[in-house]
Amino acid sequence: IRNALSEIGYTKAQIQKFGTANDFLIKTIALESFITDTAGPYIIKAHIEIEGGATKSIIIKATASDRTRGNGVIGAVEFFVDSLGEKGKGIEMSSVDIFDSPEEEVVATIPLPDWESNTSHIIYIRAMDTNGNWGEEKKIVLQISRDALIMPEEI
Repeated sequence: IRNALSEIGYTKAQIQKFGTANDFLIKTIALESFITDTAGPYIIKAHIEIEGGATKSIIIKATASDRTRGNGVIGAVEFFVDSLGEKGKGIEMSSVDIFDSPEEEVVATIPLPDWESNTSHIIYIRAMDTNGNWGEEKKIVLQISRDALIMPEEI
């Protein structure tokens, strides 16, 4: 039981024997919370959309999950373009609702950069849970051709 409960914390108890050999009294003496979540959330899927109109934009959509890595609430998701920076220093992504669960859909919109033809660019995305654990980054590689932006498949 302790191993299963240690994933979320456990109650410290004192067991006292009384009466016959099979009679026990379990007395709770303290409730202690032990945080054992040391793994950050991961990006389940991510994709890019292009928004047309007078000002073209890149829409970055992703799903961050901590369900199998401590089940903590997602606290933040960030992205970087072309080079991965320090944790917490990226461009913030917004939750489609609010950050309140172990799995969140997030989105960010940025103006379409003036990238040269026949180049590649990388979007790095990573998430943090409310315990301060950052996960690994997921990357999306964009190919810019002479005529258009070549969209990567969803990852």
